Amino acid sequence: MGGQGRAFGLHHAQTFRFPLVGPAAGPCLGAPFSALTFAHSERALNRAAPEITRHDVEKGMQLARALTMRVYEAKLVYSLVSFGENVRLNTPATIADYLRPAFEENPMQEAFYCVYLDRKNHPLGRHLISLGTVNNTLVHPREVFRGAILSGASAMVVSHNHPSGDPTPSAPDIQVTRQLREAAKVLDFILMDHVIVGDVNADPQGQGWYSFRQTGLL
Repeated sequence: MGGQGRAFGLHHAQTFRFPLVGPAAGPCLGAPFSALTFAHSERALNRAAPEITRHDVEKGMQLARALTMRVYEAKLVYSLVSFGENVRLNTPATIADYLRPAFEENPMQEAFYCVYLDRKNHPLGRHLISLGTVNNTLVHPREVFRGAILSGASAMVVSHNHPSGDPTPSAPDIQVTRQLREAAKVLDFILMDHVIVGDVNADPQGQGWYSFRQTGLL
């Protein structure tokens, strides 16, 4: 650095520290810095950029910290739920039986699941979309079909539970099902069924589940 200073007639070195922005920041969660050393004379600096002041530099550093990027990645995580069972989810009763253990993990809350299927209706995996309150859960087609596309599924079924035990659909249940039906048409994707899982003792029909496919709404 000294040789370069003599070659360009520079008189002294001054070091500024700037926060790194983007991937160069590395794994550090704080505010990483890169030390940049500028050798210059004060007169040369003033001639090159007379409008730049120390206040401007400090202000730029604050802005750089505010603009520090955080990059996230999404990934699918698989958990083993069965050992080679040749289950085919082609009836509402089979779908309800397959998902009951999942709903029992949070029996006092509504949970909405997607089950992704291969060409023979074998489950590739199940995905918890949302976990709500005792009588409500939020679902959007964007979240429902994202996993289906990423998993390479040929079709899927969706299901949620009613903690009250009565699987009779509510008005929001019907509205969500219609939204999913229209989204499936746009994406040219097979939505096999939407099954509401309840309790056979609380079901007026004595089945313990409700199928939108069976009732003609899908």
